[in-house]
Amino acid sequence: MTIASWIETHARFAPTKVALCFENLAYTYAEFASKIRRTATLLKSDFRISKGDRVAFLGYNTPEFLMVFFACARLGAILVPLNWRLTALEHLYILRNSESKLLFLESEFAPLIEFVQEQLPACEVVGVDFDPASNCANSRAYPSMMARVDDEPRRPDGSLEDPLLIVYTSGTTGYPKGAVLTQNAIFWNALNSIHHLDLTSEDNVLTVAPLFHVGGLNVQTTPAFYIGATVILQRYFHPDQVLLSINNHRPTMTVLVPSMMDAVSRSPLWNKTDFGDLRIVETGSTTVAPNLCDTFRAKGTAVVISYGATETCPLAIYSRRDSDISKVNSVGLAARHCQIRIVDKKGQDCPTGGLGEIWVKGPNVMAGYWKNPEATAEAIQEGWYHTGDIGYCDEDGYYYIADRKKNMIIAGGENVYPAEVERVLLEHPAVDALAVVGIPDDIMQEIPVAVIVSDSLKSMDNRKEVEDALNTFLSDKLASYKRPRHFFFVDDLPRTALGKIQHFQVREQLLQDPQFASRTAVRAFARGEYTDAHQKNDWPTPSELRQRLQDESKDGKRRFLQSYLQTQIAGSLGIGTDEIHVETPINQMGFDSFIAIHLHYQIGELGFEIPLTRLLERISICELVDELLDAPSKTPPDSSVPSIGFATAKETSLREIAKHPASFIQQEWYELCEETTPDNTLYGQLIQSFRIRSAVDISALRNALRIVEQRHDALRTTFLKENGHLWQQIHAEAKVDFVSYDAASWSADSLREAITAFTHQHCDPTKDAMIQTRLFTLAQDDHILIVKVSHLVADGWSLWVLFDELRQLYHALSHGLTPSLASAESHVNFCRWYNEIMQGDIGQEFLSYWREKLIPEYSHVQLPYDRPPSQTDVHVGTVITMPVRPEMAERLRKVAQAEGVTIYAFLLAAFHAVLHSYAHQEDIAVVANFP
Repeated sequence: MTIASWIETHARFAPTKVALCFENLAYTYAEFASKIRRTATLLKSDFRISKGDRVAFLGYNTPEFLMVFFACARLGAILVPLNWRLTALEHLYILRNSESKLLFLESEFAPLIEFVQEQLPACEVVGVDFDPASNCANSRAYPSMMARVDDEPRRPDGSLEDPLLIVYTSGTTGYPKGAVLTQNAIFWNALNSIHHLDLTSEDNVLTVAPLFHVGGLNVQTTPAFYIGATVILQRYFHPDQVLLSINNHRPTMTVLVPSMMDAVSRSPLWNKTDFGDLRIVETGSTTVAPNLCDTFRAKGTAVVISYGATETCPLAIYSRRDSDISKVNSVGLAARHCQIRIVDKKGQDCPTGGLGEIWVKGPNVMAGYWKNPEATAEAIQEGWYHTGDIGYCDEDGYYYIADRKKNMIIAGGENVYPAEVERVLLEHPAVDALAVVGIPDDIMQEIPVAVIVSDSLKSMDNRKEVEDALNTFLSDKLASYKRPRHFFFVDDLPRTALGKIQHFQVREQLLQDPQFASRTAVRAFARGEYTDAHQKNDWPTPSELRQRLQDESKDGKRRFLQSYLQTQIAGSLGIGTDEIHVETPINQMGFDSFIAIHLHYQIGELGFEIPLTRLLERISICELVDELLDAPSKTPPDSSVPSIGFATAKETSLREIAKHPASFIQQEWYELCEETTPDNTLYGQLIQSFRIRSAVDISALRNALRIVEQRHDALRTTFLKENGHLWQQIHAEAKVDFVSYDAASWSADSLREAITAFTHQHCDPTKDAMIQTRLFTLAQDDHILIVKVSHLVADGWSLWVLFDELRQLYHALSHGLTPSLASAESHVNFCRWYNEIMQGDIGQEFLSYWREKLIPEYSHVQLPYDRPPSQTDVHVGTVITMPVRPEMAERLRKVAQAEGVTIYAFLLAAFHAVLHSYAHQEDIAVVANFP
């Protein structure tokens, strides 16, 4: 007997009853049973899958997933469901660790085929909804193969004792662990679920949570098939689609984690949806706000809560419709077929109300972790699974979750459980979601910090008033040591696929940059929108800023722009916004050309046009805002178009020309390199390296590089010299010179040699890509990224723009979002403009000045040295970085401002004076490579 016999039994007794609905398809139990039998035959005959073999599946919620799942049960094989949110490297780790022989893959994830073929050639690939043969020789198409498979009844090879699932836990440290769940565990979990939900064969259950997670697969879906109910399968979660399904398919129950419940309740379809047949919403996986439950109960729908883990399949504790609703924060009673203990550090049972670790025992507990006996022995002792969660039990047997043991904060010797603080803060009507984490403190060891999602609180201008209001709210609800010391407001929080907030990621982001709570939601610091040490700057994305400006009145726009420009300028100058007066000309504040370029870029992202030179003239913030509001706006980029920043009509016509004149500086730089490098291949390269301590989505990174290269014609350039003139050839398509290496097994010397070889490799501008990228993967969460850009097409400022765009694009693409960037300037147009400047009066005056200064023969500056100088001129130098103390930097800024010069010009004069003090020569020329 296997769990696939559930389907066979219903096919015999109720063959025409609908088992599964998906989009416009419906499968009766007889049809579903036939599909499962044929899939099992296919796996056994064509791929030689037998008892114990692993079969992986990467795709959204589809009937094919369930067919493969039950087919594996018939064969005694093991299904390895892959989380589609993971990166290619994470998928490869799971495939390699599980030793999967076969991978079912949906077309949306076809890029993974390339990596599977390279890294795991023994793993065959089956296209669920496409034929991947063109991508991978070792692959086939599921639909065409199923068409030729006969439905011949065969005796199942599997049994209830066989493992059926290896579900890899997300984990907070190290590599994921594969929890092995037997068919027997799934059977007993189904019995728990039927008791939990009062499930009958008359129910229609709506499944929107991902099937790769036990919450989506086992809380209601497999139990529904056990009892003979109908499953309505939604491809993936979307709040509007959930409400449409409730209206059209009339489900009687569904599983929604709290973040899903919140999204559904905020949908514009909420008030138009008839909840008449929906008797139960099941929720859990994280702290559930009582007011969120009340929102659904007001619709006449009961809300029940469960607690469990992947390792318990997942149900261990749950509430029922008839549970005591006065136990507001309880997760319910022990599951019917589970035993629960609350245990102290000595392994003794805690008294009623005492906090301790939750232990679970029952036939639904996992068999262990795949190929990890050490972790298994630590997690399961004498049949008891140690959850790592802290909780307590009241006198009526109701259980309460205090927190994860590893999330516990030790503040001044006192234990603070984030879940407790979160539960209280969620009672505040303005708090939508939050995470409380601990950050290091010299005195208290750790202090609690709250990272809050709240539109209303975040929009308040006075940060201190907000914090005071929250502290007042908490003052009579929590002991002082439990209250957060700081509050940060963000747009969203990092979550797992089922919406569980990932506290360790929130904490890591805070530690990386303590001024901001989430690099994914608060982008200001990385974008150059700096803040004072005691002020919070939470600017939205460019598209959000443009929308906000569009919604404001003219006075509102003026106030907003003044505040925005004050913050930008203050950040660039490294001073507080209170020192930026809106009536003072900005060129008197220590402004220089680099700050002007930065500000020009930020203004452009808001959709405004203003000449760059205007920012270097005598203009105040007030005058600048007036000019921006009176000037015509740029057309913002269409964020709905994935291929952002691609050629406009004007740029397309330029690209049809075979070649374009290089700029004056490019011509001069090229000729200088020809003179100083005998092989004519070293033309100056800007190299930037990054150490990335997290997983990397290689596909998203490659696509981000492709978009950036396609966006900027300078990066699609090669150079050609004809008759003494330098030409740049703009290629229509990006080359994307990107290579990733699995360096996990490399020695330190091998890694060093590979990096050195790449960074020292000469660039031939006549044929090589202007941007070259290498990624060295040392571990799943440890990478070295090196980006090399030719100095012929980029400078220091260009790199800032490049990496800022790469950051935004990678974030969007790796999270399944549509990226949005301001339209890009054409490098060809820039070169044309620059050449016109240099050929005009200004350029000729500039050249005449420097020719006069540099043509005379200067003797060498007589400077002291610590070793004999070279007898020949050498055009190779180095960069010496000298940190300047903040107080000295402030003094320099004030002196430069008083003299009406930039800090750069002031330091250049100081360098000139230092040289004079050593050499005692009157006529010393200092040439700088910056304007």
